[in-house]
Amino acid sequence: MSTTPSGTREQTAVGDWLDRASLIRPNLATAAEKVPALLPYFDSLTGVIACFGQTELVARSHDRAVALDLRPERRKALLAEVSKHNEAGLAQVSVVRGTLAQMEKDLSAASLKKPVVAKRLKECADEFRLALVDWDMKGSDAKKIGDVLNEMVDLVTQKGVTALPGYLDGKLAELDEVRRRPDRGAIDNIPWWKILIIAGMVGWWIIQVLWCNAFGCQPASVAFWWLIQAIHLVAFVLFC
Repeated sequence: MSTTPSGTREQTAVGDWLDRASLIRPNLATAAEKVPALLPYFDSLTGVIACFGQTELVARSHDRAVALDLRPERRKALLAEVSKHNEAGLAQVSVVRGTLAQMEKDLSAASLKKPVVAKRLKECADEFRLALVDWDMKGSDAKKIGDVLNEMVDLVTQKGVTALPGYLDGKLAELDEVRRRPDRGAIDNIPWWKILIIAGMVGWWIIQVLWCNAFGCQPASVAFWWLIQAIHLVAFVLFC
């Protein structure tokens, strides 16, 4: 029986994710003028998601082979791939966390008043929830994503945007811990590692939206790119 080379489907999915990230990245330019650490944060987090996404797609191939008691010659190689990609993701988590100290300094230097933050975040959070209604996912999954958004919006509204890097560092530390477990946090339809990743993605989105609004983006442009980024945020992560 012939065997399909491992990674073809996985590499295609990861390549599509990286392509989407490269299309979104230029739209962070306005925010990055005031918060330069945003771009290295975005780039590193994109790499984390690619690594962990590929890990789980390869792990599924292994799990199917085990469940059906087929392709014993491939199982060891698949397990080695799982370990390799997961370790690469863990290394990238450290890189992402390394950008947060500078991000906090950038956010402090480019101050936004709390009333401006609260008003804009409320508007965008309402849009986010409406978008979740139209996405193809279980209601319980939509609620988990909505809960992440609510937690972060409440934090930034109450304590200011400078509280965001510390929050993100805590979530990334938790992600590191979860991904080192034997199950890699990969349980349930939308497992905990994905929730932590989504928290990280909402972080750069909040910064981009706030600075775009404060420093001259047209409202229609903000709304349009918000929708694009929201789709980018969830699509690949839920697929893995």
